[in-house]
Amino acid sequence: MRAIETPAAFVHPVGVTEDETSGGEGEVRAKWQRSRAGDDYVRSRFSSRNARQRDARLLARVAARAGVRLAEASPVLDVPCGTGRMAAAAAALGPAARYVGADVSASMLEAFEAPEAARVRASVFALPSANGAFDAVVCCRFLHHLGAPEQQGERRAALAELARASRRWVLASWWDAASLRGRSAARKARRGTRTACRWSELAEDLRAVGLEPRARAYSLRFVSAQAWFAAELRSQIRSQDHQQR
Repeated sequence: MRAIETPAAFVHPVGVTEDETSGGEGEVRAKWQRSRAGDDYVRSRFSSRNARQRDARLLARVAARAGVRLAEASPVLDVPCGTGRMAAAAAALGPAARYVGADVSASMLEAFEAPEAARVRASVFALPSANGAFDAVVCCRFLHHLGAPEQQGERRAALAELARASRRWVLASWWDAASLRGRSAARKARRGTRTACRWSELAEDLRAVGLEPRARAYSLRFVSAQAWFAAELRSQIRSQDHQQR
């Protein structure tokens, strides 16, 4: 992979070791660590234009509903970024937003679709960044690997790390348990597979780590499981309320 200068927002050495990841992520990531996994991911999962654009449309929709308006040149983190499929969508959250991708899989980063974009190898559970280093953190297609009730601790740990790295916004996808696909996944669920989560449970998780839900967007509500939420740091909300008094 081409050597890339570590973005300034990442203040700790970049890299990940086995003991830096939790059990849930370890089971998921093993599939994508093999050679050429990134190339296979692009070809098999997002080969059609509609499939490739679905999450970008949902991200734009939920950001608009939540009133996400980043200042010029704001840093935006996409984690896990995979092959950088969301780079353009994440960068569109604000004028000239500075995109940074992070993923635990070296194979994914080697197949990156935006070769000039900044990217680092890092775990969702252990981001090597300063607190509040990014104006927004985007997390696409990860939480549905931690949707089972017994994975609530891991889910909250991941959300807490996303919140820690963000200065204000966290925007992420999850699988909605109220959908037909979500109910089907729940019946077949086993640890390490994609699992749906009830919105009420996820909202409780968000509040437990200091995030306040602001908006949701669905691909096809009650049919498709894929959904997005936007949440705002409660500390930022209190700061704004104080300034307005």
